[in-house]
Amino acid sequence: MWPTLFTLHVFSVERPVGSYGAMLSLAMLVGGTLVIRAAQRERLDIGLIYVLLATTILGAFVGGYLFFVVVELIRTGDVALALLGGGRVFFGSFLGGIAAFAWCAKKLTLPGMRIADLSVPAIAWAHAIGRIGCLLGGCCFGSGSDAPWALTARDPLAPSAHPPIARHPTAIYEALLVLLIAIVVAKMPIKKPYAGQRFVAYVVLYCVARFLLEFVRGDAQRGVLFGILSTSQLMSVALCVVALILHSKWAHASVSAHAVGASPTAGSA
Repeated sequence: MWPTLFTLHVFSVERPVGSYGAMLSLAMLVGGTLVIRAAQRERLDIGLIYVLLATTILGAFVGGYLFFVVVELIRTGDVALALLGGGRVFFGSFLGGIAAFAWCAKKLTLPGMRIADLSVPAIAWAHAIGRIGCLLGGCCFGSGSDAPWALTARDPLAPSAHPPIARHPTAIYEALLVLLIAIVVAKMPIKKPYAGQRFVAYVVLYCVARFLLEFVRGDAQRGVLFGILSTSQLMSVALCVVALILHSKWAHASVSAHAVGASPTAGSA
């Protein structure tokens, strides 16, 4: 693991630059660039897309931090410790980003679900790069493993180095899975049967993958509720159910709308 990418020396001050923060910045840059390129191909207003991206990123940061505070509060019972923590929880970032995205798209009268479909590759690449940051930082680490591909962290700054045992590289597992899911979802047609289908499919498949990955996670900060399931597993189940309900609702509405639209033609024939 490589928690500190490099150290800046400015006059007499040393400022370490963390690998996780650097990769997170790269993830936002790559993801944002891919969204902009997709929007350009669709001839959308790029100025408004920049505003949408900035709002979504802000919402993701706020949601990720708030969810981290809640998880830490449940895990430790210490409010001060929870507030002082600097972590982020993916599902909190995901929900915060979605809320900010939906609000901003509505305010700017942008086709939110269509943009969400176009953004699936960007989301996957940003997510994968962010998980590589987790790997380098030694956080979100796996449980002990004797697999030939298991990794051992030895840098004392890496949480996964305590103790320094061979572990499942869960960050790599997740990075590869989200890219594979994006490839599968990208084969789905846009707007058929409804706008947003790609994004909903991505959410469902990711939730299934994340639920299974949690069984080989080993970090305490993932949070375990009721001594059975982790916080992320409970969130995976909840989001998967919501996504499937929305899929059923929107697909039915789309079929009904097409049936109504086709009926005059069928009658005139």
